[in-house]
Amino acid sequence: MDKRKKILLIDNDPDVLSFLRNTIESDKYQVITAMSGIEGLNKFNIEKPVLVIYEMIKEEASYWMETVNLMREKDKNVKIYMLGNMNPGVLQVYYRIWMFASSERMVCLRNR
Repeated sequence: MDKRKKILLIDNDPDVLSFLRNTIESDKYQVITAMSGIEGLNKFNIEKPVLVIYEMIKEEASYWMETVNLMREKDKNVKIYMLGNMNPGVLQVYYRIWMFASSERMVCLRNR
């Protein structure tokens, strides 16, 4: 049985998932991937990760916060980091909502 701690990566870009998995996975961490929030929530419930890295998928903007809240209900101790690579104005709105509603962390990335 694998004793490594589990990290769940949620992103709709298979190249990003592959890069992050190759970067993070080690003797200490097992990486589980999902290409949507719904798939991520299902894997979260089965795999019980200690960390979730969730890229805010633009097409899921209406329910990513609900997905995170459902994860939080299942495990109050899990660390959740949100990644954003959207229009800065849209990100600013999400950031304000996120900071108001959560004690989690958001990381904002911008295309150059």
